[in-house]
Amino acid sequence: MTTENERDNRIRTRAYELWENDGRRDGDHERYWHEAARQIDAGGHSGLASDLQPGGTQPGGGPARGVGSIGNE
Repeated sequence: MTTENERDNRIRTRAYELWENDGRRDGDHERYWHEAARQIDAGGHSGLASDLQPGGTQPGGGPARGVGSIGNE
């Protein structure tokens, strides 16, 4: 079971990854946080950069969930 603090840390890490993947644009910090929380809560991402292979792909070659999808929904 994940504690609230562990969950927040995972979300923070994933939100930072999303922000970096989006070109480190200023603003929209809440959007990155909410997208990261959605991904973490859905169980599709551990919140660790090690989940992605080079090029932002998941093991198996598919595109990483959420990468490049913010704002395109």
